Amino acid sequence: MKSLSLVTALVMVSTAVAAPDKLPEGAGLAAKYPGDVNLSRDASVLFADDFESGDLKKWDDKSGSIIVTGEKPNAGAKCAAAPMEKGKNIGGEAKKWFLPGADQVYARTYVRFSPDYQYAHHFLTLLASPKSDKWRPFGKAGRKPDGTYFSTGMEAWFAWGKNPPPGELHMYAYHMDMAIDPKMNKYWGNSFFPPGPGAGKAAQERTRVLPKLDQWQCWEFMLQANTPGKADGRQAIHVGAVEDDGRGPRRAAQAAQPFPHLGRQRSGHQGVGSSSASR
Repeated sequence: MKSLSLVTALVMVSTAVAAPDKLPEGAGLAAKYPGDVNLSRDASVLFADDFESGDLKKWDDKSGSIIVTGEKPNAGAKCAAAPMEKGKNIGGEAKKWFLPGADQVYARTYVRFSPDYQYAHHFLTLLASPKSDKWRPFGKAGRKPDGTYFSTGMEAWFAWGKNPPPGELHMYAYHMDMAIDPKMNKYWGNSFFPPGPGAGKAAQERTRVLPKLDQWQCWEFMLQANTPGKADGRQAIHVGAVEDDGRGPRRAAQAAQPFPHLGRQRSGHQGVGSSSASR
């Protein structure tokens, strides 16, 4: 069995949009709430779940093997886990939609991969869609977004065996200016690797970020929608060990202005889904 323990907490935060020439720096919102105590009550928090309820009722859609368990949580008594068994299942996922949406969102979670874990297909993802169709970004693999939806995710990429499990951190995005796969003539998600800005390359030993197995870590990424008609969409990865003094993760990689246009119009409906599916 391959078991992915995620998470003792998932937090989504909306903030003021940063200046175009710089990415957010400093301790951030987490510094006000050591151990995340009462963090969910902050007005900037769009959604938070520490799983101490023992269920997944806060989530809008669940599928697969994801459950709440008391096995080796990072904090408190509970965490969510998505076991995977090769040839039997592809793990599990949970989705949350939030209105009215936001132009800039941070998604943060605490993650632990089991010692025998291999690779995930997708992981923590933020998606944007029209208010009238919350499912618009889903089921669009291989297609280039038309301006009414977009998505980006923080994932661990195995680089066709060049990276050890669970893979290196990167961002996997579907956006209006994405490049086509010339071999398959499909628009598969475009990857962005450290150190940024720009797309970077996979499996670069000098710059890649490899999460450790069987160790709790704090993962966070930021997604900022572009201004309609302007090339100012942004994304950034932050990662750190849980023992990082409680002020939140350090920035490990960034990709300033990695793609010109996420969508033509301001999207008023955004959601997040975390998945441990594999292929």
